[in-house]
Amino acid sequence: MSSILHLETEEVRALARKLIETAEQFDIGFRTLSDLVRALPWESPSQAGYVDEFKALVEKALAAAATGEALGLRVLREVDEWVTVDARGETRFAELGTSSIFTSDWFDWYRGIHGLGDPYTLPEVFDYLDDTEAGRHLIEEARRAGVCFKILPEGTLIGDPDGEVVTVRFDRTDPGIGGYQKDGEIVISDTWVARRSSSDELARVMGHEMQHALDRRQGVLQSYEGMDRYLDDPAQLESFLEHRTETRIASEVRSYARGDAIGSNGTYQDDGITTPAETANILHDRGYEQIYESQLNQNLDGRYTADCWIDADGRVQITLTPVETLGEMA
Repeated sequence: MSSILHLETEEVRALARKLIETAEQFDIGFRTLSDLVRALPWESPSQAGYVDEFKALVEKALAAAATGEALGLRVLREVDEWVTVDARGETRFAELGTSSIFTSDWFDWYRGIHGLGDPYTLPEVFDYLDDTEAGRHLIEEARRAGVCFKILPEGTLIGDPDGEVVTVRFDRTDPGIGGYQKDGEIVISDTWVARRSSSDELARVMGHEMQHALDRRQGVLQSYEGMDRYLDDPAQLESFLEHRTETRIASEVRSYARGDAIGSNGTYQDDGITTPAETANILHDRGYEQIYESQLNQNLDGRYTADCWIDADGRVQITLTPVETLGEMA
């Protein structure tokens, strides 16, 4: 390790290689298990259901293994890039010499090397998004829907310049939250790590939140506003909340698909159908079950607690329990 780059490169490389190796072993192990399950000499009415459930588990496991391998490869690339930058820095120090460390040459070099670690600006992130097929398609949809994204602080207008304005800016978010959109604005995390992520990752977050804003404008993403009208009718309230939650899940499916297509420069596709598997992915795998329940419980006027779940047909169900009933059970 050099005196400039404060990073134990060989340790990081070893960790990345171990991650790749473990992911490969994980992949091989689950594929072997899958073959064994399919070969089981078992005849029973429950066999098909068991095999299908195991298949779904294997698919998730293989996806996780692929993600682990990709992360390991990415870390190796990152280390190589930083080592290259570090080597250039050492060479430049040697050229400048100790006596000239505070000369204009030094500051010119510093500005050049510092730029490699500068945070991305929102216009730079948008430029990446605009260079992708899925990003351009999103902008065209915004134009048709009458939505104008205003990129701050420069004020660049994207979409329909005469449409409903949705500002896009960097600001603080809760830990682990890359971005959110609320009340006519999109906020993207301004943490040191987030803003120095790759431009494709930031564009992925921007595209995800822009899709949500577009869905709200088109009326296919609906909030829980208006639930107070049904507080005295639990059955009707449950039906209202189930419908609104379905629109939120469908919007998450579209937004993740949009963000992924932008991040990978792939093609965005939306068939307009939210499958049971997609619903389960949003609620269970991505943790939105707890998010929706928390939001509902904060707005139910202390009269009910909400339980969000999926029935056997893959449909969202909201079960409301009166708070006084919970007290009696305790």
